Amino acid sequence: PPSETTKVETAVKVAEKSVADVCTLFGDLPIAAADQLEARVSDKFPAFKTVRTNVAGSASYWVFIPPLASKKDSDTKAAELKKLGVPELFVVQESGPNNRAISLGLFSSKEAATTRLEMLQSMGVKSAKVTERVTKPAAVMLEIRGPETQADALRQAAAELLPEIKPSTCKTVSSTAQ
Repeated sequence: PPSETTKVETAVKVAEKSVADVCTLFGDLPIAAADQLEARVSDKFPAFKTVRTNVAGSASYWVFIPPLASKKDSDTKAAELKKLGVPELFVVQESGPNNRAISLGLFSSKEAATTRLEMLQSMGVKSAKVTERVTKPAAVMLEIRGPETQADALRQAAAELLPEIKPSTCKTVSSTAQ
């Protein structure tokens, strides 16, 4: 028959496994917000563990002629570019800092944009430039796992710290109790 010590050890293991862990996912957090949330969890909820996954941002590269002073100037410049044989150009007409710029292409890599710029320069276009356009900034995804008994308090603390962020449940939950 099992000894008294074995019975107690078994009861402790069963009790540890019966405390379910929950996993809360905070996705697409700005880096500063993720840092704040991790610090709060570490400070106020030591029973919880965080797993941080960096999510790369995305960018594109724009070949363009900077905005011209007037619509007439941009139309005149576009006509000059067409005479030089420049394919695929577009005069930006949206309000904002790029109004009246002339777009000469959008590329997923800097190398492709640079190749386009060099081709345009060989055609006689001198005022074209390349700039990076960040379409989605780098972000962080945090998985926070810990005891179900403290999960509501954690969610409340996260909501107070980052009210605009809505957490979700992780797709898979694995118990950290062994």
